[in-house]
Amino acid sequence: MIKKIIWVIIGLSLKFISHIFPVNRNKWVFGANDGNSYADNAKYFFEYTYEEHKDINCIWLTRNREVRELLRSKGLNVYMNFSLVGIYHALTAGVVLFCTMRSDILFIYPREQRRIINLWHGMPMKKIVHDYEPHSVLQQSYRAKLWDWLVVGFGHHNVDLIPATSECFATILKSAFRNENVEILGQPRTDVFFKWDAKEIKKNLGFMEDDIVITYMPTHRAYGKGLQNPKIFKGDSKAIDFFKKNNIKIIWKFHKNMVLNYREDKEGELSEVFIDMTKEKVDPQELLFVSDILITDYSSCYIDYMLLNRPIVFYLYDDYETNDNELYFSPQEIKGAYLAFNESELLTVLEKSLTESNGNIEVSSFHLHNDNNSCKRIFEFLQKQC
Repeated sequence: MIKKIIWVIIGLSLKFISHIFPVNRNKWVFGANDGNSYADNAKYFFEYTYEEHKDINCIWLTRNREVRELLRSKGLNVYMNFSLVGIYHALTAGVVLFCTMRSDILFIYPREQRRIINLWHGMPMKKIVHDYEPHSVLQQSYRAKLWDWLVVGFGHHNVDLIPATSECFATILKSAFRNENVEILGQPRTDVFFKWDAKEIKKNLGFMEDDIVITYMPTHRAYGKGLQNPKIFKGDSKAIDFFKKNNIKIIWKFHKNMVLNYREDKEGELSEVFIDMTKEKVDPQELLFVSDILITDYSSCYIDYMLLNRPIVFYLYDDYETNDNELYFSPQEIKGAYLAFNESELLTVLEKSLTESNGNIEVSSFHLHNDNNSCKRIFEFLQKQC
């Protein structure tokens, strides 16, 4: 609490002197996950811009020392957001890009010459921001609003661009953020699906070439305070025998919000068909890329996965929409996907989906662009705006 008070006082000073510092249009700052990770759409757009446009000074701002050391080891420009040099770059950047929450980068005050970009972290199925009443920023306390105004520095209404993947999601994002600056340009994190080598990524993740990878990647419950997602098929001897016979690996990768109270299995408790990657530092895009089948529920990961044209199974084991989070649309509306409501049904649809592709899903409803040019489109749009 004391630290927050100190940074609010510092933010008050910075907000009123920020106009003294000239904005550099060729300086772009990036951040993700409340300043704690190098990940998601911000990561992939950062790497694209750094590699393809040398005239842009790309800087990653973080509040995590491990992230700083990781990027330094790669020779990339990275600074601690709370350091003097980090604050200076936050005050003088011409383009600011975040993807998880507005506090990905702190001390970002709206300027006439500045562009603020919300890359977000996936097209939503669950209601978010202003559309989600319990967590609506309209319901914030005065203390939280003071933090937003002085330390975060900007609101969703100040954002100049929010990329979407289709007309459907453009409408949703305009409503969620109360912002009309939405363009159908695609997501940076899906470009890699068209570039990576599957064998190489699979090997890097520790899989054998002939492994069939089935990944279970559900969303959180109650923002991490709800019940742990089920570890599917654990203790089911019939299912385990089937997986062994068909060289199948079942991956559990639960949402990062569930990690704090997550209960890991002790050594020797699991069959060799199960791999728990919940606490491993695995890029979700890499795991999606090597997965032969995706099992999820209400996570936006399946929207990315559609581009791979592989089977998607929705395992709907609870009444999520009533008890947790309202939805923009339900899994039952996704034509061509598989549905299961208990483990017996789940095993049945997995057996069926092993012999089929995901070609029945109408991908164009979710992705206007089916290519590796999302970063290029976003960059070119920003160049026109800047």
